[in-house]
Amino acid sequence: LTEEPEIQISPARGLPGTLLAGEPVTVTCTAPGRCSGPPPRITWTGPFSDTARDVSALLANDTWARSSALHFTPAPGDHGKVLVCRITYRPPRGPSTRRTVRLHVGYLPSPPNITWTLTRNGRPVPDAWGAEGDVVSLETQEGDSLSLGCEAGGRPEATLSWAKGNESLSPGQGGAGRLELLNLSRGDAGEYRCWAKNPFGSASRALCVHVRSPVGTLQITVSRANRSDPQLFQDPGTPVGNGSQLTAREGDSLRFLCSVASNPPAVLGWVRGGRAVEGARPTGENQLQLELPNVTAEDGGLYGCWARNGESSAQGTFQLLVESPTGGLTRAFIEISCKLVFMATGFFLAYYLTLLYYGRTPCCCRGRRRKDRPGARESMVPDPRPDTRTRSLPGRSLHAPGSSHWSQDWLAVLTGHLLFQCAVPRRPTPEADASQLQVSNPWTVSLCGSQTPHPRGGRISAPGLSQLDAPAMGRALLPQQDAGEWELPAQGPPWREGSPALHMATLRVLILALLWRGSLSLESGYSLGLPQSVSVQTGLCVLVPCTFAYPAWYDTDNPQDWLYGHWYKEPATAGQDPPVASTNLSESVSQETQGRFRLAGDLARGDCSLQISDARRTDAGRYFLRVEKGNFKYSYRPNLYRAHPTLAISVPGLTEEPEIQISPARGLPGTLLAGEPVTVTCTAPGRCSGPPPRITWTGPFSDTARDVSALLANDTWARSSALHFTPAPGDHGKVLVCRITYRPPRGPSTRRTVRLHVGYLPSPPNITWTLTRNGRPVPDAWGAEGDVVSLETQEGDSLSLGCEAGGRPEATLSWAKGNESLSPGQGGAGRLELLNLSRGDAGEYRCWAKNPFGSASRALCVHVRSPVGNLQITVSRANRSDPQLFQDPGTPVGNGSQLTAREGDSLRFLCSVASNPPAVLGWVRGGRAVEGARPTGENQLQLELPNVTAEDGGLYGCWARNGESSAQGTFQLLVE
Repeated sequence: LTEEPEIQISPARGLPGTLLAGEPVTVTCTAPGRCSGPPPRITWTGPFSDTARDVSALLANDTWARSSALHFTPAPGDHGKVLVCRITYRPPRGPSTRRTVRLHVGYLPSPPNITWTLTRNGRPVPDAWGAEGDVVSLETQEGDSLSLGCEAGGRPEATLSWAKGNESLSPGQGGAGRLELLNLSRGDAGEYRCWAKNPFGSASRALCVHVRSPVGTLQITVSRANRSDPQLFQDPGTPVGNGSQLTAREGDSLRFLCSVASNPPAVLGWVRGGRAVEGARPTGENQLQLELPNVTAEDGGLYGCWARNGESSAQGTFQLLVESPTGGLTRAFIEISCKLVFMATGFFLAYYLTLLYYGRTPCCCRGRRRKDRPGARESMVPDPRPDTRTRSLPGRSLHAPGSSHWSQDWLAVLTGHLLFQCAVPRRPTPEADASQLQVSNPWTVSLCGSQTPHPRGGRISAPGLSQLDAPAMGRALLPQQDAGEWELPAQGPPWREGSPALHMATLRVLILALLWRGSLSLESGYSLGLPQSVSVQTGLCVLVPCTFAYPAWYDTDNPQDWLYGHWYKEPATAGQDPPVASTNLSESVSQETQGRFRLAGDLARGDCSLQISDARRTDAGRYFLRVEKGNFKYSYRPNLYRAHPTLAISVPGLTEEPEIQISPARGLPGTLLAGEPVTVTCTAPGRCSGPPPRITWTGPFSDTARDVSALLANDTWARSSALHFTPAPGDHGKVLVCRITYRPPRGPSTRRTVRLHVGYLPSPPNITWTLTRNGRPVPDAWGAEGDVVSLETQEGDSLSLGCEAGGRPEATLSWAKGNESLSPGQGGAGRLELLNLSRGDAGEYRCWAKNPFGSASRALCVHVRSPVGNLQITVSRANRSDPQLFQDPGTPVGNGSQLTAREGDSLRFLCSVASNPPAVLGWVRGGRAVEGARPTGENQLQLELPNVTAEDGGLYGCWARNGESSAQGTFQLLVE
């Protein structure tokens, strides 16, 4: 055995063994010979041998072409590898032969193309990279981790590299097509680009990473100007601690810089005494500068800087004290001095006007009461006992009543009781509810009526005077340094009827004005910002933004105490009724709101945001905030001194519908593409942190529902459910209903309905086909578009031809045999049945598919093989008068019969047979072939004997043979 197997490679690419990288290929090995005996064993050695399958084919005469095929997709690395096909007959010791083929794997040169992947915190991010030339943004948070993967196609293999902006990244940062960004910080933000390059071009994909961060540590620095050059400021500035005091002198020039770490950039602002400061200007991202040139006493006070972005907020405060360059007087002392001068001027002016008006003589201040006569008016008379007690102030001495310096006219100014209680002031310490402005050890001023006798009533008190205002006022009126009382008895001149006491009213108004100014000083530094009206539907949730501020000295006085926040619903009494939400875990909250109301903000940053989940109609009403830190307790409610806003919440019925998203989107909501997988997502209204609602689907594909809820910021959830399916044209018009139920089964519910619109992209038809022969499938029997594939059959076989068409709109199918259209009865519904084949069924069968956008067809040529049969011999005699004129038709000659002719006759014998494929025919006489016979058509052979002689007599025969069978016929010719 020296004949080698036959190797065929499909598709062929030039020289044997030449393949194209990335293109599927079939390598077939066929054993030598076409035999009908036991099959040989075909084995493969080399790569892809595990893909071998038997593809032997049955041929005519029950012989076989024994073959085995490998089906694989070569890669460039397969170049030069060897495949060996070995054929062994009568295994294992029979003769064998083999054929070796070396693979030549080439490729079509092409520029690179990029495929990519992206994972965020271990989870894939779909569609995160843009197309060629696009830069797609990705929002991340500080601390996230990203893994960027980049793979390049193209031939020859491309070189990969990474860059951030214009900076190339080293292989250690992005080698092997992967870039890891762990624990992201603001410095990691930027544009990351993957480059792929080969000699035929380059490609890139870009991703712009944005790193969001909460507002970080807020820092305030102060720079002082050089006195000799006010434009030259200290650099760098000095940090200012939160809640600290900063002292400056009049005439100084100060520059305050507020800076914070934040991404996205924060919005910054300066406030003073609870009001925004104008004139501040930004000096960079997350920086705001406030400049105070030529500081005056009016510039002193509580300053604060706040910063806020979409994620969080921060703030810092400090107290600016401005000293006088001469004595180091504070602004408060200067204000007191001004008030003192004003009060003294008014007092003495009233005194001298009274002297001129009444012209009375002095009397002692401390005396006894008497009546000159019954029914007479009480009057003050001097006490005969001298009293030389004095109360002193630095630099002066004031004699007590009883000295000659006091006069009755001076007392007439007061016409009643003036009582001053003096005590050393302390910083105010609010008690149960600081909004009532009640303060321990207050300065108290009492004014009594002018009629005599008069009780010591009518006291007007102003609790909570500030340290700066109240003592100054007290010292201006009566310079005494203890907590005692000076009492002036109610004795005055005989009032004239109808004379107004304008001087007394003026004095009282001045005193009340100073008291009112002191009361307002307690409210400075308090502020509350929140929406005054919020509406949340039943069952949903809401986050109410809220910010607050209080004077910085409370942090100084209570450094070790925790800051707590409470929300109350009016008309609750703070400290007595339970709050609806509290940050104090030991505080009992209302059973109605427990677990549904919570303070979501960071109180240390001034964030008092209130989160409400599973809203109920009973939640409607007004709410106020209360903060506590040690002895400091303050309720942000409207009072006489500040109109703090309250939060009004309304709870209407649930009308908001769920949100429906369809991906990929195809125009109008609900529009899908037939045959394309789609995801329909239903998201419940609200972003809540409470118990999840129940999401149910009604309609087709509801069995594919799965929970795709996502955790958001502030521990809230987007509750969602998704359907994943592939729509068909028959799904057009069907309805999907998503229902959301809160507190199932009887809680409020809402739903959304979407009607499916299933469309398609117009396309010409394409054909898929099937073929069975005698009930068995025939693989690969149909050719490609334009090909005509032959199929060999036998008479009596049955064929079933199936044809299906794709494309949109739906194609019309038809069948044809040759140029003859077949009626629907023969080939309707895309199937053609050919039963009990005969020679007449042979021919070309074609399936046509047509729609408005094109047509397609597939063809099969059926050959019907039949054995040689019905061999017939006929004889025709020529006309004697015209030897060229033969009898037509001829007379049949029976097989084995005798035929008599006369000498001189002219005979024509025709041998015909039924055979497919066509038979080979021949004439014999006496066992020898007769020459001169000629074919007159397929399966016909004619023998002519002109002018018959005796030598022409004998035994004649005609035989016919094809690959399937053979036949013959004989007769005896007698010549007379």
